[in-house]
Amino acid sequence: MTGLGTTFVGTWLVGLATSLPELVTSLAAVRLRAYDLAVGNLLGSNAINMTIFALLDPVHRDGPVLAAAGPGHLLAALIVIGLMATAVGVLVAQSRRPADGGSRAGLLLVVGYVLGIVLLATR
Repeated sequence: MTGLGTTFVGTWLVGLATSLPELVTSLAAVRLRAYDLAVGNLLGSNAINMTIFALLDPVHRDGPVLAAAGPGHLLAALIVIGLMATAVGVLVAQSRRPADGGSRAGLLLVVGYVLGIVLLATR
């Protein structure tokens, strides 16, 4: 009815529903000016969610779990992995030069997220 694919809507709604507790926790951490806690909460939650797939593979009887995923789901997974790698790379770079480009890094992640959503929606 909206013209958006079921993969996009399902991925977005499941991601939103499962990330709401982390979002609330991170917003509370930002209000307390505990920015490291907010970032660590989001990255840790995403890392745990991605690790679950690796732990499911040995017990899944029909082969790798992601083999059952459609192309849209694999694209969403690649986008998430790319954004996580970018965020970790930025954190490592900032630990070496703390005064350089925090706002540019945040903008890069937001632009990557928006482009990922557009890519998934137009698929």
